[in-house]
Amino acid sequence: MQDILHGNLTYEYNALPDYQVTIREFKSGLVEIVQRLVNPMDELRKSRSLGLRGPSVPKTDEEIEAAKEENLRRAERRARQQVSFRIRTIGADHLLTLVYRENMQDSDKLNRDFTRFIRLVRERYPDWQYVAVKEYQERGALHMHVACVGKQDLAHIRSCWYVAIGGNATDTGENTKGQVDLQYRKKRFSGASPVYRAQELSNYLTKYISKTFEHDRELGERRYKCSRGIEKPKVTRFFFGAFSATDSDSQFGAAAAMTTQLAYQRGIRDISIWNKGMDLLVIRGIQEV
Repeated sequence: MQDILHGNLTYEYNALPDYQVTIREFKSGLVEIVQRLVNPMDELRKSRSLGLRGPSVPKTDEEIEAAKEENLRRAERRARQQVSFRIRTIGADHLLTLVYRENMQDSDKLNRDFTRFIRLVRERYPDWQYVAVKEYQERGALHMHVACVGKQDLAHIRSCWYVAIGGNATDTGENTKGQVDLQYRKKRFSGASPVYRAQELSNYLTKYISKTFEHDRELGERRYKCSRGIEKPKVTRFFFGAFSATDSDSQFGAAAAMTTQLAYQRGIRDISIWNKGMDLLVIRGIQEV
């Protein structure tokens, strides 16, 4: 028999591990458990390097372009993951959208205006936490989506944006150079559990991360902004041994049952479960911190 974590779960195995379980615990109390099918030998190869390389062979233009595309895909996946992690770490529960009245298409100006906006907001809310992603509209206009947490005075937030983009804090109506839209009381993000709200906001902003890669395909471009000091989630990884099963379907079911049992035994509530075929199982919930 083999104990899992605290010794509450036991199982018998007769072969090498074939499921990896990753537990991510976010400071907000949100928890994500990911079970994925792995090839033990592939995992071993990833963890070891003999340092042996063959002779250098010049790459063709096609190979260079293919490598660039692969690097972009990896960068996109990393950016999407980091945005998702940060949103769940702060427990974001609503969305601000900062817009310009004119068709503003200068990304550098957006960055400058947003930096000034954050500085003004922090004068009143010094501990304000956020995760922000810009959006390119079809007509080329830019605006910024900001996932944040807690309650702020919307009138103050709007006045900060007005000043940041060159207007006055007291501007109203058509005199304003932009606007701040709030999505909080809408059914989309309110009236649901913290797990649902954070995940919906994560899905919403990561969609725009992908759009930034479609618009600007240069590596090294900063795709998102966030407040400093957002802690990384605590990560625990371990492997389940192979289960006695007659086929892959029953093997996945046995592993999924144990992973789900693990979630309940850790006291995780408001659980949502999602799977992708027989290769991936994701359990999300909230745990008291």
